[in-house]
Amino acid sequence: MSGVPHMPLGKRRALAAVYDSLANENKVVDIQRASSLILTGALERRTLDPEDARQVLDAVATERKLTNFHMYNAATLLRGAAAFGIKAPPLTSAQLVRLEAICGHPAMLPPIGEDSGPWTSTRERRRTAT
Repeated sequence: MSGVPHMPLGKRRALAAVYDSLANENKVVDIQRASSLILTGALERRTLDPEDARQVLDAVATERKLTNFHMYNAATLLRGAAAFGIKAPPLTSAQLVRLEAICGHPAMLPPIGEDSGPWTSTRERRRTAT
């Protein structure tokens, strides 16, 4: 942060928090890659021995934990970026459809215009937005 000595300490700390959240996301992606290799390898086999099955269960458990982390960290990251005037554009309808196809179920997103509260599927959002 030596490049911003003119920035007030509070803003520098907020910017450092945004960069910390980005670093956390990068670490999580590395862990997800490792889990994906295990799961992909398991899909290529007809049968799993007990050790392979244990690794698959561990990889699935890891993915579940990382999903929760992503939901929390992404919200923190977006709030931090918004404090600096950076705002992610909303997903387009095509992006939402693609997300649903990847996930295999309707994408879960925060209600329109809210940062927290019960999450709804994109199908529910489309129905209530009209």
